[in-house]
Amino acid sequence: MISVLITPRRLEGLAKSMAGITAQLSQGDELLVAPVSRSAKFRAAVVDRVAKMSSRKARLIRGTDYLPDVMHGSFLLPLRDGEVLLPGALSRLRNFTRQNPEQPCVRVWSQEDIPNNARRRLFGVPLDLRRGRPYLLHKVLLSRLRRQGLLRALRDDSPDIVLALEEAGGGSWFPENLLESHANAGQTDFSSDQTLALVKQYIRRRKLAVSVGETDGAVQVQADRPRGIDIELTNRCNAHCIFCPQRSMKRYGNMTTEVLERVLRTIREEPIGTIYFIGRGEPLMHPNFIDYIRKIRDLTGVEFELFTNGLALVPEVVDRLVKLNDRYLNITINVSLHSLKEETHQALTGTDLRVIAKNLRYLQSRADRLNVSYAFVTNKVNEEEMASLRRYLDRTGNRKWDVSLVYNKGGLIEDGTLFDGDFYRRHLGPQDPASNTTGPCWYSYCGSYYFVNYHGQFTLCHDDFREETILGEVGKDNLETIDARVAELYRRGGAPRCRRCNKRQRELFHGENIDSESRVKASFKLDAGELPGT
Repeated sequence: MISVLITPRRLEGLAKSMAGITAQLSQGDELLVAPVSRSAKFRAAVVDRVAKMSSRKARLIRGTDYLPDVMHGSFLLPLRDGEVLLPGALSRLRNFTRQNPEQPCVRVWSQEDIPNNARRRLFGVPLDLRRGRPYLLHKVLLSRLRRQGLLRALRDDSPDIVLALEEAGGGSWFPENLLESHANAGQTDFSSDQTLALVKQYIRRRKLAVSVGETDGAVQVQADRPRGIDIELTNRCNAHCIFCPQRSMKRYGNMTTEVLERVLRTIREEPIGTIYFIGRGEPLMHPNFIDYIRKIRDLTGVEFELFTNGLALVPEVVDRLVKLNDRYLNITINVSLHSLKEETHQALTGTDLRVIAKNLRYLQSRADRLNVSYAFVTNKVNEEEMASLRRYLDRTGNRKWDVSLVYNKGGLIEDGTLFDGDFYRRHLGPQDPASNTTGPCWYSYCGSYYFVNYHGQFTLCHDDFREETILGEVGKDNLETIDARVAELYRRGGAPRCRRCNKRQRELFHGENIDSESRVKASFKLDAGELPGT
């Protein structure tokens, strides 16, 4: 199963390495020896020493041999001159590969705490490059490496090997020391200049549409066209907002760990710059909420934004978010707040404003470590309070807020209590009679956002309460496929639910994408001829 490769420079180094290996080889394992020196005398001495020290027959590898052709094991474990495996190391690696059968490589870190950046990727680019010693390479991965100089690259721990590991997805990290007298030998990081040069080489190899630089010794990557993704952790909610058609859903559930990891594997390799936890439910209702954010931090370099009603945003949750936050994750908490009057807030959301206000006071005390913003949905019930609400937030130093108009959520909210024609005329002013009030909206059709429900399905909109427009499945369909399906829907005049939805009026009102507001308005006639944002 495992072919152990020793590349001795000295007989003493060979003896040390073999002493830690021979007793650990099981049936199916093998020992390969590739002397560095081409001297016939040295090679003869190596053969003699191997014969004396090993009851197993070791095979001598020549510099012209191509390892994937001559090795019998599924994995190769290359050891440098004098490296000694700890007792039981091969057995632990075998068990690890059985538990992670799809991984093309295993990289060993000598400490339990693997550095955060070691596994992170942003726009398909590794944010940190670490060697990890020793490493276990699958034969298939070996066959992708350049044939010429392969033995030398393995012997010298060439940066090309690290790049190959990253191109194969980075593999799994094994957080346990497997070498004697390891200290941090073999874990030597690249310098910041070396890391930047290697990352640029990686980008050129994969022809990624990104630019890269460095700030304070850290790699900074920017996609040519970054996008965001809305992830629905759950469609369960602890509020009863009258502007939300929660009761229209046919089934309820939570996103599983398997689905989230599948989503994150996709995000790591795509031009996704921000993850939003938003959807048909309250993200904080998910029992693994904090663990899932930790996975985002450990596996990606994307920024994270939480949309919440604030009911479950208790101090303990805020403190845990502060602890998780770092320069890449850059957490933003966006709280939905619809009135400063208890009775109005109760009427709109069915929740106790006093509980939310208590949570928000603590959240604001940690605003030095988290980004905090607010979102208001204007409707007939609270429209007269919006100006005073904005003034209050401005006076208290909370200048990050967003005001939008209520809309009918795909025709599931009826005219009357919350909105009617007069309401929209008050806020939008006279409208072009030729402009449709329903139909494709910028948010769903611009190609800058993707929506994933708790099942792991791409949807056209995070407000698709009845799951009418499923575009594909994460892990099976890439973003190009989803873009093509959205474009086709737009050419047909939008999905059926879009023809019932008046969200486009909301966009005209508050210009949620200010730099694209002209495109938003221009796209509202269906004969525009092309997909917005293209």
